[in-house]
Amino acid sequence: MDANLKTYSKVALDKIKDTMKPRDLYLLLYEGQEPSKEQLQTFRNRLNGNRASPSLEFVGQCVNAVPSLHGMTLREFFDLNDLKKK
Repeated sequence: MDANLKTYSKVALDKIKDTMKPRDLYLLLYEGQEPSKEQLQTFRNRLNGNRASPSLEFVGQCVNAVPSLHGMTLREFFDLNDLKKK
């Protein structure tokens, strides 16, 4: 995997995980369906930047489910503070 892709994937997943617990996010994404232990562990693995390479669709679904992420710019979401403002 490209190093930048891995970096951005990890930052995106970390940002999503920082907003709420995996179980709560699971409930939002799967319309209140209570996960089994195995389903929750699989979901946690999908949110682990060291184990997963999430699709853009998955990241989008997570962002769409978490209102606190809606107002963020891409610069904020991907923690691109090192870029010079133009």
